[in-house]
Amino acid sequence: MFYGCSRYPDCDFTTPHMPIAEPCPKCGAPFIVEKRTKIGAVHACLKEGCDWEQLVPEAQPQAQPEEAPVPVAAKS
Repeated sequence: MFYGCSRYPDCDFTTPHMPIAEPCPKCGAPFIVEKRTKIGAVHACLKEGCDWEQLVPEAQPQAQPEEAPVPVAAKS
């Protein structure tokens, strides 16, 4: 799978990484991407000369509330 510019052929940009509509905090590029690596997901800037990357923390599963025990009726 790859992502590309919707203005083809005027724009021929493609990337295998999912674009995220957030500017780069280091260089101000208009978007960053999410790369999937062996160590997890990484947000990164693709702009030439920019080396900004940040490991994405894994989402913690929400704890399920414990259910109260339901009494069982004794058979007579």
